[in-house]
Amino acid sequence: MKLRSHLLALSLGTLVPMILFALVAAALFVDRERKTFERGARERMHAILAAVDTELRSAMGALHVLATSRHLDTGDLASFYADATQVLRSQPDWVTINLAALSGQQLLNLARPLGAALPNIGSLPSFEQALRTGQPVIDDILLGPVTGQYDVAVRVPVVRQGVVKFVLSGVLKPDAIDRLLAAQRLPPDWVGIVMDRRHRIVARTLTPGLAAGQLAPESARAALASAPEGWYRGRSLEGRAVYTLYVRSPFSGWTVAMFVPAEAVEAVERRALA
Repeated sequence: MKLRSHLLALSLGTLVPMILFALVAAALFVDRERKTFERGARERMHAILAAVDTELRSAMGALHVLATSRHLDTGDLASFYADATQVLRSQPDWVTINLAALSGQQLLNLARPLGAALPNIGSLPSFEQALRTGQPVIDDILLGPVTGQYDVAVRVPVVRQGVVKFVLSGVLKPDAIDRLLAAQRLPPDWVGIVMDRRHRIVARTLTPGLAAGQLAPESARAALASAPEGWYRGRSLEGRAVYTLYVRSPFSGWTVAMFVPAEAVEAVERRALA
């Protein structure tokens, strides 16, 4: 009996450390696989963010060139209208270009004939910011007061001798951002979205165009309120359990997020544990 007890104690003394080591090794392996999966998703997300920022920077650059037009110095709005029309033709993803006085009153908008009555945009926060800072501003997605559709304005102050004279705006279609998302070829069950600073959807891989202007899921809004970048488990707009990876652009203030089905992430962990 004593021999059996001694052998049992010896066996347990040998097996228990081995079992503990195996459990620790399994946990570390699962964690490594999860981080590898997350890293791959994060690389995709940063690629989308870079593409979106490049698109917005390109729009800003085109407006900066147009803002140097000498016709703005002479007050020749008819000639400037013609210049702006040429720029618009070179930008297939733009809806229109408009020029506004410091009061916010639009002086011209290429969506309307020159001289047509146009709404005042002075109450828009992005217009006020452009006047106050003298710096370009990327607006949030809004229903355009002239187009009547959801679109995004990039505003560039027209500055002469350090003084803002006008605000020039290029209005972009959300479709342009939809195409940037589609170009990343996410897995069919993943959903990529681009949100503005108010957490409204600019573009989305699932039903592109139909979600424009909608609020992002509540879990995403709560996460963004606490950190500009992260990874968490939550719910999609459709109520599906997902892991969400997101990052906010320091350039535009917009956010790119990817919603990965929870079962896809957890299947990776289960396979690693097995």
